Amino acid sequence: MDPTQEQGWAVLKGDELQGMIFFHQGDDSEFVARKTNSKRPRRK
Repeated sequence: MDPTQEQGWAVLKGDELQGMIFFHQGDDSEFVARKTNSKRPRRK
């Protein structure tokens, strides 16, 4: 993996975190993270 620079933003809307990440001279990626109440099993 080559070093890179990036920027991004995120906004909290209710139980969702919505945003975008931009990579310098590369791709961009939109994301949505949703809050859940379920507990994930811990990795061993």
